[in-house]
Amino acid sequence: MGLLALLFMLPSGVRAQGEPELLPAPGFALVAGVVSTDFGDDDPTGDGVVFGVRLDLPLGSHLVLEPSGERLALDYTRDGGEETSVRWQADFALRGELPLGRVRPFAGGSLGALLWPGEARAPEDDFVTATYGGLAGVAVSLTERIGVRGEVRLRWLDGLESRTTTLAAGLYWRF
Repeated sequence: MGLLALLFMLPSGVRAQGEPELLPAPGFALVAGVVSTDFGDDDPTGDGVVFGVRLDLPLGSHLVLEPSGERLALDYTRDGGEETSVRWQADFALRGELPLGRVRPFAGGSLGALLWPGEARAPEDDFVTATYGGLAGVAVSLTERIGVRGEVRLRWLDGLESRTTTLAAGLYWRF
């Protein structure tokens, strides 16, 4: 939390006194990467791939609201057998950015929901739960409107001893 507070207190760049602060343009990102899930001692551990879409809505020169959606495809072992599971994740992240020219490191937190359709566990049980997490990464501008980003996200499922770790990279576009 101290890192986020520091990001918000830093000056937002050089500008003439009295000149209004310009917000970064909103944009979106397409990301792909790897995901790992750990359910604790008695349950399975899974690995797989993730594909996601993120919308960047700047609230200030250092603060971004980021609604996002992801599709996670996991393979894991349970009770001696292999299973495949697809999950859907949606969340809202609030992240602080440190604008360093073309490079923008960021960190933040998120709240969301996870839908785990019941096909792998019990077809009649669709599982929905709240999630919370943290994220960190860096975005690098290639042009005024296009850039690349890399990130790591940790998410916990509400009420369960479960953690999902996502390592992703992608492209972003500013409007």
